[in-house]
Amino acid sequence: NTIYHCCIQKSGSQWFKKIFNDQIFWQQNKLLLYTPVDNFITDNQAILQKLKELPKNLIIAPLYLRYYDFNNLQKPENYSAFYIARDPRDLIISNYFSLKYSHDPYHPYILKMRKKLNSMSQDDGITEIINSFTAGTKKTLEGWFKQKSDNIKLILFEDIFGAKQFEIFSELLIHCNINLSINEIKTLLEKYSFKNISGRKQGSEDIKHHYRKGTPGDWKNYFTEQQ
Repeated sequence: NTIYHCCIQKSGSQWFKKIFNDQIFWQQNKLLLYTPVDNFITDNQAILQKLKELPKNLIIAPLYLRYYDFNNLQKPENYSAFYIARDPRDLIISNYFSLKYSHDPYHPYILKMRKKLNSMSQDDGITEIINSFTAGTKKTLEGWFKQKSDNIKLILFEDIFGAKQFEIFSELLIHCNINLSINEIKTLLEKYSFKNISGRKQGSEDIKHHYRKGTPGDWKNYFTEQQ
């Protein structure tokens, strides 16, 4: 069984990694987690070529790819994949604060953007992110929303981290042929709740924390009318 967790940055990918790495998850499924290196949404053919032949019988997560590039991967005949989509307006705000404060500076781009954003007002910084992210984000989300594969389950960030989290997560596990009991699912979701990971209630903001706020629609608190 090979499972591909596909997404765009800032849509809960680190949360899923915590779940997939947990002992409860491992004991029931014995699927190792594999996170590709040089893994970000890109048109760089050298990077995409490296991702083409990923290993099998693993959970591959997160995989930041456009659908076209995912479709070109060499995959086993029977595989499961899911894609987490998020309101692009919230992606803008999440990226703004992450690039400015909390993202691990593992790539020169992050350091460059951090320096740039810290030299601007907040409004100008958010506009900068809107201008640099919108075209690529639109292209990425459109591809995944238009695909019709039965192997791929499309899930909204707002649902998997919303009031129906248990139901949505349980459906995802069934789609991926992963067997966990009701109690095991509840234990995992409680263990990795926003409150337990961040030490704050969902909606309580810490702009310098990777888990900043955790509430959908937060863009309304930041966007100007023009934005």
